[in-house]
Amino acid sequence: HHRDLHAFPTRRSSDLDYPDAHFRLGQLLRLKHRDREAAEALREALKFQPDALHAADALAMLLATSDDASVKSPREAQRIAETANQMAGGQSAALLDTLSVTYAAQGRFDDAIETATRAKGIAESTGQTTLRDQIDRRLTAFAEHRVK
Repeated sequence: HHRDLHAFPTRRSSDLDYPDAHFRLGQLLRLKHRDREAAEALREALKFQPDALHAADALAMLLATSDDASVKSPREAQRIAETANQMAGGQSAALLDTLSVTYAAQGRFDDAIETATRAKGIAESTGQTTLRDQIDRRLTAFAEHRVK
């Protein structure tokens, strides 16, 4: 069967890569401590691809931990992290880790410890040793009522 390729709308590769480009830009800006611009880039990535869990994770962590008071928004971070966790079926150690940080950033250290402990168990059972060790360090901080 001959298919008329002109019948299909063409998409530029730049359209397809747009959310990922914003995600990468957000990560780069975060490394440069340009948190406000990083948050804008990550929000753009999510606007174009609402199910981009990596972008949601990065934005939630940024909003929970930013040193810039105009960017920091632990409650919004929690909402984003909870949505991402629901989309992942509650089985992502990294997303649960981020959710635990959003709780700690609000002073909810019991919730943070409970969530981080779940994240650690998943990281352990899936062989994510680097993440497991990172979560261990967080658990120590949370026990001392510190976010970092």
